[in-house]
Amino acid sequence: MDASKQSTGGRSCLTTRELQQQFREMKNSEKSLRGKLLFHVTDAQQDEEHAFDTHVEVALLSTGTFSPHHVTVRRSHAHFSRFHRQLKTEFGEELERAELPAPPPCGRVPALQDYLSGAFAVCGHSPLFARFLTEQERACAGVLMRAGRYADALEQLAVVLAVHDKLLPWQRRSATWAVPALAAVAVCHRDLDGPQEALAAGQRALPPVRRYGMRRYRAPLLRLLVETGHRLGRPVARLQEELTAAEDGSPAPTASLKEVVLADLAD
Repeated sequence: MDASKQSTGGRSCLTTRELQQQFREMKNSEKSLRGKLLFHVTDAQQDEEHAFDTHVEVALLSTGTFSPHHVTVRRSHAHFSRFHRQLKTEFGEELERAELPAPPPCGRVPALQDYLSGAFAVCGHSPLFARFLTEQERACAGVLMRAGRYADALEQLAVVLAVHDKLLPWQRRSATWAVPALAAVAVCHRDLDGPQEALAAGQRALPPVRRYGMRRYRAPLLRLLVETGHRLGRPVARLQEELTAAEDGSPAPTASLKEVVLADLAD
């Protein structure tokens, strides 16, 4: 083989290796991002009621194919400060690399974004994250339900469930944390005369209630499922048997599902 062919062949092989290397790097990059939870903080604004506080928008984004849509919650720097104190109490020195920045305008929003990412890398499995990212919406949903504003409550509950959906891969107990919100959705739809939607939400809540022994929810949730099932003409014999067993094992009359939900949303 002459020198020109060897040179051309060498260049061809080198190009192939380079392409293969680039492809491997691209796939490795995709793997490193797949399944990660990213925080995006924007919109620092002064709180109208508290002149020395600010609010920011915190968007949660999942990379990869799991829950590609983002969900946004609004939190003040005072909420961040309380959250940071709780994390420090639970995790101590493990959190020393994640320092909460000063509030804007002295602090910078990107620094707050870095703080969330750093804290989540260490403490993402903690229930404190779920509480911080849902507590305001849960409380607001409870207030709206007490006022009979069920459609407005459903908007708040949708945010709560979207956050839980984002946290699901990292937090083992998120299935149980979602039960109060799912049960609240079922109650809202039932009282809005939407038995189909109430049944669907209740059916999502029932498996973790059974699996994790959430006794306060079991009989009230089964009662709602039996009632809505009857309305829709669905077979409910097995649910009725389970409800009878749950009620027979209770030393006192069980509370309604709405009462149980409102107590938990306010917690």
